Amino acid sequence: MGVSPPRNVGIEAAQAAYIAPVDADDLWHPDKLSRQLAILEARPEVTLVYSSRRNIDEASTVTKTIARATLAGWACHCLTAFNAVGNGSAIMFRRADALQVGGYDRRLKERGAQGCEDFLFQIRLAMLGEIAVDDGYLVGYRKRADAMSNDDGAMLRSRLLALEIVEQELPELARTARATYKKHQFLLGLKVLAEGDWRQASTLLGDWTKGADSASLADAAGYVLHRRRTRNSATEMDRERRPFADYEAGENAASGISPHLQRIPDEVEPRDIAYAHMQRRFSG
Repeated sequence: MGVSPPRNVGIEAAQAAYIAPVDADDLWHPDKLSRQLAILEARPEVTLVYSSRRNIDEASTVTKTIARATLAGWACHCLTAFNAVGNGSAIMFRRADALQVGGYDRRLKERGAQGCEDFLFQIRLAMLGEIAVDDGYLVGYRKRADAMSNDDGAMLRSRLLALEIVEQELPELARTARATYKKHQFLLGLKVLAEGDWRQASTLLGDWTKGADSASLADAAGYVLHRRRTRNSATEMDRERRPFADYEAGENAASGISPHLQRIPDEVEPRDIAYAHMQRRFSG
């Protein structure tokens, strides 16, 4: 069935004006709902609010505190280029907005590439209005060894399909989606090459070379290095192996992201500024 049908049924059946999804294995800080609700009620221009997260293991012990979330404002291009939210349990949104964008897309699962339903849904919400962030660590994101999110190949295939949908159906984001697609196509090509699938690798990398340039290669290589450097790193406090419930919302905050990741939103920010101006003209 996948994640989209039950989530959409829940959205359609909901009586409340606001919705906050949570995966069954993730955790929330006790103040998560009240803090995010306060933002949405105070700012009608916001269509999506999210929070920072800590990664947790099967025992709900914190394994890593992720860099504090900062992306906010008009950011549909930034979200297309860089999955700043990172998980589906960190958000809250208005039911009316979710219905307007059609809920969670069923096609990823139907085409054998589920995994990025949250990513695609968040982009669609970000096209309707601004996003906001409560930078407290309000989500414990469980990283199990057998989790779908740990299967890089499956997630890359899902990301490519999601970006194809964005490029085809959201023309304002087509340029950003295509550039992001090329980067992930290169990464998937390298992965299947390392796994020994020469035929699929040659198809992926051969297609990647069409329109690729040195900047695209540098961006993809930088992302590979970023993943290797940051995937399993932890702060000194996280090495104490404390349960998520023992942390205060603002405790042990990690600041800053890698230069590679920071370059991505910096590069597409002018497109979000232009999109914001266009939306303000239409609404004004």
